[in-house]
Amino acid sequence: MPSGKQTLLSLLTEYSQRYSETSDLDEISDRVKAGLLLHGSSSNSMWKAVEDITWKSHCAREDGLTVTEQGLTLEPSGILLTDLFSVISEDETLINHVRKTYPEISPDAFQSALHIIWLLLGSVEWSKAHEEIESKIDVDGAQQKKSLKAYQRKLKEYREDPEDYS
Repeated sequence: MPSGKQTLLSLLTEYSQRYSETSDLDEISDRVKAGLLLHGSSSNSMWKAVEDITWKSHCAREDGLTVTEQGLTLEPSGILLTDLFSVISEDETLINHVRKTYPEISPDAFQSALHIIWLLLGSVEWSKAHEEIESKIDVDGAQQKKSLKAYQRKLKEYREDPEDYS
């Protein structure tokens, strides 16, 4: 039996890799909510938390006809969690609180952490901008290993000379 984490990651991987029809979004939302419960907990507060989240489309045009992204949103606003996090991460009060709590974190490291968290949130969204790449390329074990090795090599070059690593 898969763990709650495995179940949630499987669902998020599936839905972030393809466009979903509007008629399927309620079912997808319920499946993701169930995955969040399996992974997080089923405490009273968690039931409320998952009910505040849904999988929705985000439209670029006001007429609602051009869907550009689908992902986790906060209800009832429909704001994507990545957009919400972007606003939260600019709050000076929050930044100051984090600096007081963790004075050992440099401002640059803090900005790096915010960027990585935003990337992780964004990785579980479907995006029209990435659809062609993600829908036509299978994640092949050999190709993935080749890409990872290439970027591990680039990472080593960066560490050796951060000014000239390309």
